Amino acid sequence: MVEKLCTMYGPEISTINKTTYHAFPSTKSLSDPSVEQALRTAGFGYRAKFIQQSAAKIEEMGGEAWLQNLQSMPYEEAKLTLMTLPGIGAKVM
Repeated sequence: MVEKLCTMYGPEISTINKTTYHAFPSTKSLSDPSVEQALRTAGFGYRAKFIQQSAAKIEEMGGEAWLQNLQSMPYEEAKLTLMTLPGIGAKVM
């Protein structure tokens, strides 16, 4: 699923031996409401909603800067912060 997500929404970074590779998509590219339906069609099932909603919430809270800030937090604080995102619970972490 990660590879499919990258192929669908990540920028192309290289083609080697006729295989194209994509970077991980930005939260901005995943936050559009149309993403949920496209991911459902691609077989992401119930995860589609959580991916789109989490990306939108991350964008709302500051995007890349919010994500970078997690690195400076103690583990437990970062974990609790991530658990505020849709679909992220204690078992996921």
